[in-house]
Formats: sequence, C-alpha cells, structure tokens
Amino acid sequence: MPAFTQASRLSLKNILFPTDFSDASQAALPYAQSLAKLYGSTILVAHSILAEPYQAIPMDRLPAQDNLAWQDARQKLEDFSKSRAFSAISTKTLLDRGDVGKVVAEMIREGNVDLVVLGTHGRRGVTKLILGSAAEKINRSASCPVMTVGPKVRRPETGSCGEFFVRSTSARIRYRS
Repeated sequence: MPAFTQASRLSLKNILFPTDFSDASQAALPYAQSLAKLYGSTILVAHSILAEPYQAIPMDRLPAQDNLAWQDARQKLEDFSKSRAFSAISTKTLLDRGDVGKVVAEMIREGNVDLVVLGTHGRRGVTKLILGSAAEKINRSASCPVMTVGPKVRRPETGSCGEFFVRSTSARIRYRS
C-alpha cells in the first residue's frame, strides 16, 4: 500500500514590514495586510535610522540633539502603525539604528519572522549605484522569504486576500534554501 503524506499548510505568524514611509512602502502595505488577514498574522512594522557617523574629533552633543532623529522616527512609526490601515490587524513596531541590511536581519532573527514584505523604489543604473538599494540589502541578508513589491504593481482589490498573487507579475517572492 502506498503511504499518504499529509500536506502542511503554510503558516505566517509574523510578517515583517520594513518601511521608510515612502510611496513605495505604501504600495506594499496592501500585500502585507492581506496576508496578515488571511493567516491571522502579526505585522511587525519596522524602521531603521542611520547610525551616527564616526567623528574623528569627539564632540559633546546635547542629549536633545542626539535623540531628535530617534524621536522623529518613533513618532512617524507610531502614527503609521496606528492608522486605520492596521485597525483589524495585530501590529507591533520596531525601531533600530544602523545599516538597514544588518538591522532587518537582526529583527528577523529576534522576531521569529516568517515573511518580509517590502516596497522597492525600482531604481536602476547610476541612481541605484549612488543611493544604494535598501530592498537589495534586505533581500541578501534575510534568512526567510522576502516579497518585494515594485513601484508599478497594481493595488489588489479589497477582499481578494490571496487572488492578487496569481495576477500580479511585479510582486516577487524570493525563497532561500
């Protein structure tokens, strides 16, 4: 008699949604929301600010100046995560300082993240060379699947939780074995 194997269902408990609060991030948000609703996931809304540059001459900084960028990022992150877009979804916010690739890799490890959903600006050529690509850094350093949503992706219709993945050609998921 042949043995039957039971197919396991995909489980997404934690979805990491790194954001820079840009239009590219906003384009990826419906995908993260739909997946979170479909799987009952928690969305970890994350943001990373640049590490302070190394100064050859140590200078005393005022504590208020030192925390200004952190406080501004914290406020943006809180406002973003409390928007009505997340009203029916469990969310947590994560803020850290440093290189986005390293910071997100650490967030994935510490948060037991099952999937990363992020928007990409779609830069090419010299612009990408000069500005770099946060999406590429995240894609290379992630230890879980990464779904990137490009700037030309059509927004999914409301209520079509899983159907838009079949129709969308610009949303890509990369699996690492």
